[in-house]
Amino acid sequence: MKKILVFLLSLFFVSPYAFSDGIISSRISKVTVFADKAQITRRAAVKVKKGLNDISLEVKAFRVDKDSVTAKVFGSGEILSVQLRRIYLEKQPQENINKLRQKIDKLNAERIKAEDENNVLSKKQEFLDSIIHFSSVQVPQDLKTSFPEPDMLKNMLDFLDKTYSDINEHKEALSEKIKEIDKEIDKAKRELASLGGARHKEKKAVNILFNSSKNQSINIESSYIVYQASWRPLYKVEASGGSKEINLIMFADITQKTGEDWNNVELNISNAVPLSGMRLPSPRSWFLDIRRFYNEDKVMRKSAFGGNALTGAWKAESVAQSARALNYDSALKEEAHLAVAKARELPVSFEYKLPEAVNIASREKNTLLPVFSRQLKGNFYY
Repeated sequence: MKKILVFLLSLFFVSPYAFSDGIISSRISKVTVFADKAQITRRAAVKVKKGLNDISLEVKAFRVDKDSVTAKVFGSGEILSVQLRRIYLEKQPQENINKLRQKIDKLNAERIKAEDENNVLSKKQEFLDSIIHFSSVQVPQDLKTSFPEPDMLKNMLDFLDKTYSDINEHKEALSEKIKEIDKEIDKAKRELASLGGARHKEKKAVNILFNSSKNQSINIESSYIVYQASWRPLYKVEASGGSKEINLIMFADITQKTGEDWNNVELNISNAVPLSGMRLPSPRSWFLDIRRFYNEDKVMRKSAFGGNALTGAWKAESVAQSARALNYDSALKEEAHLAVAKARELPVSFEYKLPEAVNIASREKNTLLPVFSRQLKGNFYY
């Protein structure tokens, strides 16, 4: 009995999984952006067998906090471990590399041979050119003493015509052959380079060891923290003349260069600081104000004339604008409101959930999204 128990324990620890399902397909469903990082949530569905299953969700982000990786499995069974694993690509056999090197050497030898043949043809062509050059000098001198036979001239011209034609055709064929050999050499060199570089490549994946109680389909939800993502608030203030209200709009300026595209995701922004081993920050007051400059001379004049001297012209213009606006506004429908995010207060932070799913690609450009709009009352000074 003890031997059987020891065997089962050694089987469990030496071979940590019964079924190796490899990397399964998953998609990013939710993103929470913090001040200097982001939390990514991935979802996947997979069929598992009864017993131990090794499941991996590929992560394409450049930098991942390995201590932040978590996972949930919705199904019957138990999770034995969750970790970020680096999967090194399988090394290509040295035999394939040697075959490619031999192929390149053979192609280089064929190219040298073709070039040698081309050089021989060039020498033959130079020889024929020298005969023609000699004939252009010697024949006129021979014509002074004797005229060559017509058959001899015809045979010579036919010989030159056929030989030149053969040489040119052969040289063209060799040029095409050399081009094809160069293409084959370039292709083989690229394959060799890819085999050599593959040794250092790797993939990152969230690895989940799940002990399933039965054959079933399960859902998986995994989250992790990535870097090179951030957001900051940008404010737009809209104020109209004569009004005692301003419209304050806050936008989220989001930077996303994580290496993973966020396509059709639920997006949240938060001011939380997801760090471990840190004490809670001390909150400080934040005052939003505008620096005011008072002109005592204008204030005194307004008080002395009861405001009529300064605002009389404004009132006349305002009445004219209202009259024109009445005719214009009567044709308008109810004003559409700005779609804003839903606020959520947490114990030590706040979070805004965007109303619709968004697409934010991993790129250099920033993305602006409206968060909220407020109507604020106040006094204006001039």
